Amino acid sequence: MGFWNNDEMDGYGCYLGEDKDLIGQYVNGSLHGYGHTREIETDKWVYGYFQNYLVQ
Repeated sequence: MGFWNNDEMDGYGCYLGEDKDLIGQYVNGSLHGYGHTREIETDKWVYGYFQNYLVQ
């Protein structure tokens, strides 16, 4: 579980979006570290290392 600071998530949590869900560790409101994404339309899951929401 995470916590909110100045409307930014810190800790472990998930973002449920319209096109994509992001699950993992958040730092200053951005997905950072290892986590999962799920494409809503295709239900495709991807595991990767994220930095500012982008897979590296």
